[in-house]
Amino acid sequence: MAHSGASSHWLRSTNTVSVGSNVNPFLNAYSIHCWVRSSVAPNQGSVRAAMNIMGDGFTGPNNQNPETTLYWDHTGAGFPKSAVQRRADQSYDKAALTSSPSIDTWYAFGQSFDGSNLKVWFGGTNETTAASAASQNKSVWMAALAESLSDGTIQSQFSNGQIAEVAFWTAALNADEFNALAKGFRPTRIRPASLFAYLPLVRATIDLRGTPWNEMNSPTVTDHPRVLG
Repeated sequence: MAHSGASSHWLRSTNTVSVGSNVNPFLNAYSIHCWVRSSVAPNQGSVRAAMNIMGDGFTGPNNQNPETTLYWDHTGAGFPKSAVQRRADQSYDKAALTSSPSIDTWYAFGQSFDGSNLKVWFGGTNETTAASAASQNKSVWMAALAESLSDGTIQSQFSNGQIAEVAFWTAALNADEFNALAKGFRPTRIRPASLFAYLPLVRATIDLRGTPWNEMNSPTVTDHPRVLG
């Protein structure tokens, strides 16, 4: 459903895990944005990814290197509520939120990398920046609400919640652009030439940019965060 001007509408969303196969954005600079909501606050209780991008390094535990992940939660100290890049040598760069998300609340959650700085975004604000030299020359798999492996399978690490308005750009968005996303502007209105993948997740798992995604579990329909046309 399209909305023009400044009109808004409460749409419907899917609670799903999806994987895109054989995608190939260049990742020397990128941005991730999604709306997430969970019934469990980050408590270091389990590994729960909002977005995951698996590189083609095929090294390390479970073939997870290199890897880029936006975590809602993680069992490792310092990893919950964070943007993380894992290099091929298995070292990490991470930028963690300072805010404490509440349960059952939609939040704009994002991550960006400009080639030297890894940033985590929450509600349109860059809360933490970390120096990072990590990059990936190719992405093989992308996942929402889960972590994938380099062969495309999903680990038994699923998030307890919902996700909507999933978007990925092959460029580092700026503060004004993340702020606009947090206000509800559609990703198609933000740096459209660099928008690689966009899944509104309004009932159907369809990428409006054409990247092939597959549902890995049964979606549940729920309310959608506010979207401006």
